[in-house]
Amino acid sequence: MGEEPVRLGRELLGLPVRAGRSDGPTLGHVADLWLDLSQGRLAGLLVETGDQRVTLPVDPSDRLEQAAVVLTGVDPQRGPEKPQPADTANWLRLVGDGPDGGGPGLCGLRVADGSGRPLGRWEDVWIDTRRGTLEAVELSQGLIEDVIHGRKAVPLSGLLAVGPRRALLEPPQSGPEAQTAAPPAQPDAGPENARPGPSEAPPTR
Repeated sequence: MGEEPVRLGRELLGLPVRAGRSDGPTLGHVADLWLDLSQGRLAGLLVETGDQRVTLPVDPSDRLEQAAVVLTGVDPQRGPEKPQPADTANWLRLVGDGPDGGGPGLCGLRVADGSGRPLGRWEDVWIDTRRGTLEAVELSQGLIEDVIHGRKAVPLSGLLAVGPRRALLEPPQSGPEAQTAAPPAQPDAGPENARPGPSEAPPTR
């Protein structure tokens, strides 16, 4: 699907979206990503076309290139149009809070492990650009900690639940990506307050 094996989702923001081929007409620019966490894949793009924002699904044949996103299933003569999938209930925005009223995104959510211990905040997601799959969540533990030790990547396979304010993510128990001891959870950060992700459907305009 893409050139670089794995890259951060935020790196795709602002890239031109081209129709049909790498040198095809530009449909707009990537304003946000729609993620399907239940299937672990990049599901769609929120594309800024100049006067509006439209949601375009991402298919396995589409390409996430270094300098552009190429939607092979879009007819260059018809503009930013693509058949919408029947089920978009599990789609969530990466950044969110745009002028289209799409609601909050995953970035900034507090993340805890299965026992409620805080791990940090959801900062980004690692995407395998060859397959469009979501590989890991990038966590921030604060500016100073990020500068000294770097941000941590926890495999998405450990995701337990996503709620409006918090996500539960179980890190590996061993290896370089395992989390170290974390401070006690805040009173509202426990798993009993988490729930499955919201069912807000993506905008169609």
